[in-house]
Amino acid sequence: MAFSKIGLDYTFDLQPEEIQSGGKNLDAMMAQWDDEGIRLGYCSSATDVVDVTVDSGIQDTANLAVFSNLAMQLASDLGRQVSQTLAATAERTYKQ
Repeated sequence: MAFSKIGLDYTFDLQPEEIQSGGKNLDAMMAQWDDEGIRLGYCSSATDVVDVTVDSGIQDTANLAVFSNLAMQLASDLGRQVSQTLAATAERTYKQ
C-alpha cells in the first residue's frame, strides 16, 4: 500500500532490492514508533531478508497510519513527490 500511495506497483515497478529496502524502512519506522510508545503489534523481520508475504501483525485500525507514513519515507528515498493529501493523512493518522 505504501508504494501504491506514491504511484508505484511493487509487482511491476520495483526491483526486489527496492522492495527489501521498503521492508527495512518499515522495520526501522516501527522500531522508532515502538521507542516512542506507539505499539501496534508489528512483527519485525527476524533476518536481513524481509518476507513481504508474512502478516505484519499490525492492528487493522493502524494500517492507514503505517502505510501513509511509510509512503512518505519511501517517496523521499525514491525521489518521488507526495500529494498534500498523503502528507496530511500521514500527519493526522500518526497523531491519532
